Amino acid sequence: MATIISSKTSGVGGLTVTGDASGVLQLASADGTTAVTIDASQNVTFAKGLTVGATAAPAFSATLGSQSLTAGVWTLASLSTEEFDTNSNYNNTGSTVGGIPAYAFLPNIAGYYQFNGQMQLNGSSSGISTEYYKNGSFFKQGPYIPTTLTTPSVVVSALIYLNGTTDYVQFYIYSGSTTTTNNAFFQAAMIRSA
Repeated sequence: MATIISSKTSGVGGLTVTGDASGVLQLASADGTTAVTIDASQNVTFAKGLTVGATAAPAFSATLGSQSLTAGVWTLASLSTEEFDTNSNYNNTGSTVGGIPAYAFLPNIAGYYQFNGQMQLNGSSSGISTEYYKNGSFFKQGPYIPTTLTTPSVVVSALIYLNGTTDYVQFYIYSGSTTTTNNAFFQAAMIRSA
């Protein structure tokens, strides 16, 4: 049960309150439809599907130190420095940890996640690109940019659904020439629950 504050269509004050000691608060319309729930952990859930709270909205951001790239090979970005990881859902190591593959984001909350990734090379290249792998397979690719610039850069952004149990995303980078990168980031934040 919960403590429920409901709007009324008649009578004085416009509100009715029923309560218990569960620590859950609900705001409801006159017909009893719950619009907002605040649970005992202070997570807020709206009836239209959005949940907001410390553990209900995973987000992370990671960067890499330096990484060598072989010409013409898609390479998993070794983003080992976490700027933040609100729910410990990003693995910043080169091996599987706690069921999360190397350098992967595997949130435990189902929903829609906004991903952003960027990579800049230290030297020139015949072309660069970035992409996201979902569950170990190619999923979304950023633009391929043929270039002769000294330090070319490319960005990829995508909205990706993750099921909250097995779906994970990794960031891959590509250079048409052998070179290095030390300026890359990979990040995601939940923007809507499933």
